[in-house]
This record gives sequence, C-alpha cells and structure tokens, in this order.
Amino acid sequence: MEISLRNFLKIFLAVIIMIILMVVYRSVLNYKRTSEEEKIYLDQLKKGDEEARNILIERNLRLVAHVVKKYSNTKVDQDDLISIGTIGLIK
Repeated sequence: MEISLRNFLKIFLAVIIMIILMVVYRSVLNYKRTSEEEKIYLDQLKKGDEEARNILIERNLRLVAHVVKKYSNTKVDQDDLISIGTIGLIK
C-alpha cells in the first residue's frame, strides 16, 4: 500500500497534535483561567513577552477542542480541525 507524501504529512501532523494535546490535557486543559489572568497575559503580550504568548496559546487549546466537538457529526475530519485551530492560535 503506497501513501502519498501529502497524506503522510497530514497523518504525521495529526499524530503530533494528538500527542501534544494528550500531554497538555493533564496539566493545561484542566486549568480554568480567570479574566484577570487573561488581561495580565494580554498586556504582557502587547509588550512583546513571548512567555505570555505561549501561555495564552496553551490555555486556549481547550477552546479549540470545544469548537471541534461541535463538528463531530459532520464529514469534516476532526484532526484537520484541531490542526487548523492550533495553527490559528499560534499565528
């Protein structure tokens, strides 16, 4: 069975994202942020703080997972949606 490079990369990316989500889930996704914390990190981000950016990305992965669940009954691949959502957070 041959697999194209594009399909391989698609599967590879999905696996990597799933691994990241599994690792992050136990520590970050269960953390509920407060609006005050979010404001602090947003202010730090505006000042160019890379750590604040990373924290905001990690803590909003929960939102990506929540939105993806809404599309579970569609024909859209959930791994693709998680990938797109995660890339969107990073950008």
